Amino acid sequence: MRSFVFPALAAGLFAAFPAFADEAWDSDAGQIIYAEDLDTHAVLLLTQADGIERRFFIRDLAGNFDDRTGWFDGYWVASNMPGKTTGDPCPFSIIAANGEAYETWGRVVVTFDSPAFPSGFTALSGMCLETPAEEWTASLR
Repeated sequence: MRSFVFPALAAGLFAAFPAFADEAWDSDAGQIIYAEDLDTHAVLLLTQADGIERRFFIRDLAGNFDDRTGWFDGYWVASNMPGKTTGDPCPFSIIAANGEAYETWGRVVVTFDSPAFPSGFTALSGMCLETPAEEWTASLR
């Protein structure tokens, strides 16, 4: 009997909480995954073709899988890697929700194609404190 209890319990737990890695997208800049929740922020991880990683901290999206209506604001960060550059640093660093300091960052706003998981999205991003204006899309993988 024990052999049936654990698999049933595990299946119930996994069904109740969508796996973050199940939400993945393709964009012109590279592959994106829903990496984790930090407080009220959902953290999306973009891996560019050149290997540089950018993290998007989207406010009020953490744990929200069924009411993604409207625009969600947040910010993106990138770290310079040996031999690679993410662009000019901003005039000052920010401390992200993960507690790390970043010199290269910007604002971002995101709207989803449909209000429930899974869905593609459209984003506007900008450098530093600039108003987000560069539009890009992410489609489900």
